[in-house]
Amino acid sequence: MKQRQTLTDVVREAVKDSGLSQYAIGKRCGFSHRIVGHFLSGKNIRLDTAGAILDALNISVELKAAGSSGGK
Repeated sequence: MKQRQTLTDVVREAVKDSGLSQYAIGKRCGFSHRIVGHFLSGKNIRLDTAGAILDALNISVELKAAGSSGGK
């Protein structure tokens, strides 16, 4: 069985692939690079802040309610 990736894992990989620094991502989002670092280290951040980081890296995600089976 394939291990599930966390959102942080996906973002870490995208940051690596983008070649952008945490500073550059923070600047694109309009906040400190420290917030990007907090997220990449697995600390909790606000959902809208995570969304800004995802937007800066051109990542889209689909959120589902816990226990959701995709409506089937």
